[in-house]
Amino acid sequence: MAASVSHLLPGAELKRLSAPSDARGAARLALHLFLLFALGWTTLAAPPALLVPAMLALGLVQAALFAPVHETMHLTAFASRRLNQVVGWLAGCPGLLNWHFYAAFHLAHHRHTQIPAEDPELTPPAPGTLKDYVRRVSGVNYWRFRLKNIVDAWRGDLTAYPYIAAKDRARVIASIRWMTVLVLALAIGSGVALGWWQLRQHAMYLSGLWSISLMALVMLLALRLPLLDRVMGGMDQVYRLHKWTGIAAALTAIAHWGAKESSGWIKALWG
Repeated sequence: MAASVSHLLPGAELKRLSAPSDARGAARLALHLFLLFALGWTTLAAPPALLVPAMLALGLVQAALFAPVHETMHLTAFASRRLNQVVGWLAGCPGLLNWHFYAAFHLAHHRHTQIPAEDPELTPPAPGTLKDYVRRVSGVNYWRFRLKNIVDAWRGDLTAYPYIAAKDRARVIASIRWMTVLVLALAIGSGVALGWWQLRQHAMYLSGLWSISLMALVMLLALRLPLLDRVMGGMDQVYRLHKWTGIAAALTAIAHWGAKESSGWIKALWG
């Protein structure tokens, strides 16, 4: 039996609702900026016991910056084309997601949706194992790809990305380079403005928390529990995770030591 339709919007009403508006776009942008600054300040001022929850809340709002990047790429966030470009470019900077690169990437996805070897969204493929899923949700694939984009742009070679037309490569390279400079300048400026001592304190706490947590996971994996073998897809996968978790624990422990020892450098540079 056909499903009944209770209400259909007239074409004129649908067109009115879907029309972009600078005023509505600015209001949503203002709300997003307020949440970013409020949660950023909360994270900076949070005591150690509340630091992780505050960072989680800030991370969720920062991850949501993908929404304005996506909508401005489709020119639907604002009526003004220039506003879409400027806001979208700036919104992508915290996640190192360059707006011009993403525009080429996403338009290729729309042109070749779900076509293997042509749809860039299919690389890497959807996770088929728990290990692949953990790798996907951890952000490892995302950040590796973003850093590769930056390195390739500074090398001046984007031929590895066939969805970026040859005529557009110079513009995308320049855009990525400017994004890199801006992010580095803001990172250094935030340390100067907000205080390196506070950032050092948070770095010590978080690196110590990560190191202890990873060491605990290493010990758990060393128990060779049959349940873990089944979940991970075999003892060889458990051993591999044990290896890389141990390496990560050692690196975070070194980072913790570096944060602790950085007091001398901070005194020498900023007093």
